[in-house]
Amino acid sequence: MNISLNTIFQALVPKDKKFIPLFVQASANVLEAAEMLRSALHSDSVTRLNTHKKIEHLENQGDEYTHGLLREAASTFITPFDREDIQTLAVTLDDVLDFIHGSSKRIELYKIHHLPPAMLQMSVYIHESAKELDGLIKNLHTLKYSSQMRQSLSKIKEYEKLADELYDEAIGSLFKDNNGPLEVLKVKEVLSFMTSATGSLVSTASVIESVLVKFS
Repeated sequence: MNISLNTIFQALVPKDKKFIPLFVQASANVLEAAEMLRSALHSDSVTRLNTHKKIEHLENQGDEYTHGLLREAASTFITPFDREDIQTLAVTLDDVLDFIHGSSKRIELYKIHHLPPAMLQMSVYIHESAKELDGLIKNLHTLKYSSQMRQSLSKIKEYEKLADELYDEAIGSLFKDNNGPLEVLKVKEVLSFMTSATGSLVSTASVIESVLVKFS
């Protein structure tokens, strides 16, 4: 019977009871924040204020997940995949949440009541990407570079591309519509944080892709 070295190696890897569950919780936390951001931006300003406080709470919770993952990576002798990949994945996942929280915080801080269509659409891209990422992390325990995983990775990259294009168009429109310089700066900064969120989603997905390639 022909058994590949990779199959033997995977059989020797201990069943993970720490890292994957923590990653799943951290990812669900990010997805909830992304969903809240999308919902809040499509609602009224009062709802946005209440939602911002909830996103802030999720951001604090996300820090706890990140610290937990980094502590486990530093203290656990045998890990389900490379220690460096675990650390990078934890940090990039936390970055996504930081940018989501940063977007929400600036909308509230700058009192942007009339949101441009680009912000609404950007929140959709962030939410859709977060859903795909959540699916990737839920299936990470398989360590299989399946067609479903490839499809999710492709979608996340496509959402980032669309977000970048939308950002360029939106900034062009801001100047074309003769908005005041202060208004331009406010909207530009929020949109910049939102595009950074999609970029961090791609960075996180790329770490997962790297892990899966190593085991394929």
